[in-house]
Amino acid sequence: MHPFSFVEDGPFSKALNLPVYEWSPSDSSPEAMVLALHGLTLHGTSYTLIGSAFAAGGYYFVAPDMRGFGKCARTFPSHMAYSQGGDDKCKVDYKRSYDDIVRLAQLMKEKYPKLQTIVMGESLGCTLAVRIAGEHPELIDKVILSAPAVKLNPLMFLSPASLRNGSYALIISPRFHMSLRGFITDLVSNNPKISKEMLDDPLILKEMPLCDLIKTQECVAQTVKYARRISKATPILIVQGSKDHCVVPDAIIKLAKNTRSGDQTLKWLDLTGHLLLETRYLQAGTIAAINDWIEDHEPQHALELKAIEKDVRSLGGEISQ
Repeated sequence: MHPFSFVEDGPFSKALNLPVYEWSPSDSSPEAMVLALHGLTLHGTSYTLIGSAFAAGGYYFVAPDMRGFGKCARTFPSHMAYSQGGDDKCKVDYKRSYDDIVRLAQLMKEKYPKLQTIVMGESLGCTLAVRIAGEHPELIDKVILSAPAVKLNPLMFLSPASLRNGSYALIISPRFHMSLRGFITDLVSNNPKISKEMLDDPLILKEMPLCDLIKTQECVAQTVKYARRISKATPILIVQGSKDHCVVPDAIIKLAKNTRSGDQTLKWLDLTGHLLLETRYLQAGTIAAINDWIEDHEPQHALELKAIEKDVRSLGGEISQ
């Protein structure tokens, strides 16, 4: 295990004028990179534990706050520090957040041009991860998706509290802030420790305007369309909990069918909820799924597979591609 360092508001942050967090091994050069994109209400440092684990394993792990989230949210005391020159980073804006993410990936590639990059997304972050993988194969080599938000669970909007808040929003203003506490306690996880962790985190949004939730629905509705652009050669891991109440798990099948990649791995985790990566309460099954997939896609493993295929053919067998 490598000792590692953590950098907040470093050169990437200054270049983008955006909160960016970096974990990296401090005793050697990294062997690969991870660009991690957070989910709805969350922020870059929600990946602290898994980012630290990757860095300890020799990876350069980078996670930004998207516009309107984390330290860019209006609820953060010094949020205006990132809004300069008329560029208001306090507003939820998925199009401009995507542009930020592309530029961040470019900066990472400029820093380590010979290293491969894995893009990792959870929930909402999966949509932007899928998009950059499809539109910028020169920047992204592999994809890890946790609980892709292909289709949001209607319960997010149909619970009594959500309906009441939504009615107020429609009558008063689409900027009316809807409480997300019910969403956090009832839908995000079946582990009460994770729900409490989120409620106690001052950087996690506890309310959002209805108009921003509608923007989110419109954003994730594009996930399947973006998936069709991914190269056939791009390896993809999808990790999904069977007790996910935030998104519709069956929609994952639709995502897989519409993804062009010929190297897809789907791991269903029994009795687990929506939030799998952005917490300090990680499941052993989640870690095993990611670790096994990474090992299976290391160059040495590919050479071993080719050797096995050669042996099979020499024994008279056939292998379909």
